[in-house]
Amino acid sequence: MGPLGWLWGFLKKYKGTALIVILLSLIQVVFVFTQPLLLGSFVDNVIKGSAFDLLWFYASALIGALVLKEIVTYFKQLACERMSQGVIINLRKKLFAKLSELDAGFFDHNSTGDILARLTVDMDAIRLFTNSSIPNLLLQVCYVVVGFTIMFSVSVKLTL
Repeated sequence: MGPLGWLWGFLKKYKGTALIVILLSLIQVVFVFTQPLLLGSFVDNVIKGSAFDLLWFYASALIGALVLKEIVTYFKQLACERMSQGVIINLRKKLFAKLSELDAGFFDHNSTGDILARLTVDMDAIRLFTNSSIPNLLLQVCYVVVGFTIMFSVSVKLTL
């Protein structure tokens, strides 16, 4: 199952949230790539074509794309945090149950401070992994997919 296979048992409860994160990542990337496309169209139509009446349209579209991207990013981060907090809560419950089953000899050989420090650091690392690393990996994959799609739509010859 791999080194992180055990984490899947905790993450699979949040399939719906993960799907929302993927969808919001795709939308975020589309808004990121919309900005250079709008700027290219702005240069072609307003600056080269002298259609200065379109200046406010392009300025509004650029600002709108930026604001919408930030709103989508906020909700994506909110979903990621909800998912990671849920994973941590379930993991803490499981670890507490495991620690409750251990005999007193375990606690005689291991100090409570060491156990708590280890659990705290490990939980924080897992939370950061589920909240940052996994969504960032998904975001980078979305950048590649959407980027190549846009590049192919602009010019297949230049893309290859």
